[in-house]
Amino acid sequence: MREVAGPSKAWYFKAIKAAKNKHWSSFLLTATPQSLWTAKRFAYWRAQPRFPSLPGAETPQQMNSVLLDHFFPSKEPLFPPPRLRPHRSVPPLTTDEIPTALSKRSPT
Repeated sequence: MREVAGPSKAWYFKAIKAAKNKHWSSFLLTATPQSLWTAKRFAYWRAQPRFPSLPGAETPQQMNSVLLDHFFPSKEPLFPPPRLRPHRSVPPLTTDEIPTALSKRSPT
Protein backbone atom coordinates (compact mmCIF):
# COMPACT_ATOMS: atom_id res chain seq x y z
CA MET A 1 0.00 0.00 0.00
CA ARG A 2 1.36 3.43 -0.88
CA GLU A 3 1.79 6.01 1.88
CA VAL A 4 -0.02 9.31 1.41
CA ALA A 5 2.18 12.39 1.69
CA GLY A 6 1.00 15.14 4.00
CA PRO A 7 -0.86 14.87 7.31
CA SER A 8 -0.64 11.59 9.19
CA LYS A 9 -3.39 8.99 9.28
CA ALA A 10 -3.85 9.65 13.00
CA TRP A 11 -4.77 13.26 12.24
CA TYR A 12 -7.39 12.06 9.72
CA PHE A 13 -9.09 9.72 12.23
CA LYS A 14 -8.95 12.37 15.00
CA ALA A 15 -10.64 14.85 12.65
CA ILE A 16 -13.40 12.36 11.88
CA LYS A 17 -13.95 11.65 15.58
CA ALA A 18 -14.07 15.38 16.37
CA ALA A 19 -16.61 15.97 13.57
CA LYS A 20 -18.80 13.13 14.88
CA ASN A 21 -18.66 14.52 18.43
CA LYS A 22 -19.51 18.03 17.20
CA HIS A 23 -22.45 16.76 15.17
CA TRP A 24 -23.74 14.62 18.09
CA SER A 25 -23.53 17.59 20.48
CA SER A 26 -25.43 19.86 18.10
CA PHE A 27 -28.02 17.10 17.52
CA LEU A 28 -28.61 16.78 21.28
CA LEU A 29 -28.82 20.57 21.77
CA THR A 30 -31.52 20.88 19.10
CA ALA A 31 -33.37 17.66 20.01
CA THR A 32 -37.15 17.76 20.09
CA PRO A 33 -39.38 15.38 22.04
CA GLN A 34 -39.93 13.42 18.82
CA SER A 35 -36.21 13.08 18.10
CA LEU A 36 -35.29 11.95 21.62
CA TRP A 37 -36.21 8.37 20.73
CA THR A 38 -33.84 8.58 17.78
CA ALA A 39 -31.11 9.87 20.11
CA LYS A 40 -31.77 6.99 22.52
CA ARG A 41 -31.57 4.47 19.68
CA PHE A 42 -28.25 5.95 18.54
CA ALA A 43 -26.84 6.04 22.08
CA TYR A 44 -27.78 2.45 22.94
CA TRP A 45 -27.31 0.87 19.54
CA ARG A 46 -26.33 -2.77 19.67
CA ALA A 47 -25.35 -4.92 16.75
CA GLN A 48 -28.23 -7.07 15.62
CA PRO A 49 -27.66 -10.81 15.87
CA ARG A 50 -26.82 -12.46 12.61
CA PHE A 51 -29.67 -14.93 12.97
CA PRO A 52 -33.01 -13.85 14.44
CA SER A 53 -33.93 -15.57 17.65
CA LEU A 54 -36.63 -18.20 17.56
CA PRO A 55 -37.91 -20.07 20.58
CA GLY A 56 -36.25 -23.45 20.79
CA ALA A 57 -33.66 -22.69 18.09
CA GLU A 58 -30.08 -21.70 18.76
CA THR A 59 -28.27 -22.85 15.62
CA PRO A 60 -29.15 -22.37 11.94
CA GLN A 61 -29.97 -26.10 11.67
CA GLN A 62 -32.43 -25.85 14.57
CA MET A 63 -33.95 -22.71 13.03
CA ASN A 64 -34.38 -24.62 9.77
CA SER A 65 -36.31 -27.42 11.44
CA VAL A 66 -38.42 -25.00 13.54
CA LEU A 67 -39.38 -22.99 10.46
CA LEU A 68 -40.16 -26.10 8.42
CA ASP A 69 -42.32 -27.49 11.22
CA HIS A 70 -44.14 -24.15 11.54
CA PHE A 71 -44.82 -23.49 7.86
CA PHE A 72 -45.13 -27.09 6.69
CA PRO A 73 -46.56 -29.11 9.58
CA SER A 74 -46.87 -32.84 9.14
CA LYS A 75 -50.42 -33.64 8.22
CA GLU A 76 -52.29 -36.25 10.11
CA PRO A 77 -54.85 -38.15 8.04
CA LEU A 78 -58.32 -36.72 8.59
CA PHE A 79 -59.90 -40.14 8.76
CA PRO A 80 -58.28 -43.42 9.64
CA PRO A 81 -57.80 -45.73 6.68
CA PRO A 82 -60.94 -47.72 6.04
CA ARG A 83 -60.96 -51.29 7.20
CA LEU A 84 -63.18 -53.66 5.33
CA ARG A 85 -64.49 -56.29 7.58
CA PRO A 86 -66.14 -59.33 6.17
CA HIS A 87 -69.83 -59.38 6.82
CA ARG A 88 -71.21 -62.73 7.89
CA SER A 89 -74.33 -62.69 5.75
CA VAL A 90 -72.63 -61.42 2.53
CA PRO A 91 -70.47 -63.77 0.48
CA PRO A 92 -67.10 -62.40 -0.75
CA LEU A 93 -66.86 -60.82 -4.21
CA THR A 94 -65.79 -62.93 -7.12
CA THR A 95 -63.52 -61.75 -9.93
CA ASP A 96 -66.47 -61.85 -12.36
CA GLU A 97 -68.58 -59.48 -10.23
CA ILE A 98 -65.95 -56.66 -10.07
CA PRO A 99 -66.02 -55.63 -13.81
CA THR A 100 -69.80 -55.80 -13.81
CA ALA A 101 -70.03 -53.49 -10.78
CA LEU A 102 -67.46 -51.05 -12.17
CA SER A 103 -69.13 -50.84 -15.59
CA LYS A 104 -72.23 -49.34 -13.95
CA ARG A 105 -70.20 -46.39 -12.57
CA SER A 106 -69.18 -43.18 -14.34
CA PRO A 107 -65.63 -43.30 -15.81
CA THR A 108 -64.81 -39.94 -14.19
